[in-house]
Amino acid sequence: MLILGVLLLVIVAIAVVIMVMGGDQSVTIAWEAVRLDWHPTVLMVFLLGAATLLLLVLAFACLRAGFRRSAAKRRELRRLRQLDTGPTPVSRVPETSPTTDSTKTSGSGDESPYGPGSRPL
Repeated sequence: MLILGVLLLVIVAIAVVIMVMGGDQSVTIAWEAVRLDWHPTVLMVFLLGAATLLLLVLAFACLRAGFRRSAAKRRELRRLRQLDTGPTPVSRVPETSPTTDSTKTSGSGDESPYGPGSRPL
């Protein structure tokens, strides 16, 4: 999209230069570099101007879409890099001693911290 936008801006610039070089009272467009001699009506000149403006707006729209897409890619890459750094370390809550733990009513001392009757993998 960025390349298309820049290309359309170049086309608009060339069209503007052609119009300025051929802008005299008799509405004759003569460009000797490419041996162009054209006698358009006023309506044709107006339509060429409108088409040039349309191309300019289209070029800016393409540039904007390209910049938005680039920004979205950068955001996504930044998010993926943050995810790729690995999981954040989880701090374990220190276990309380049996003398200070008031919730422990019975205990043989061999209870698993993962729940009753379970063991780690």
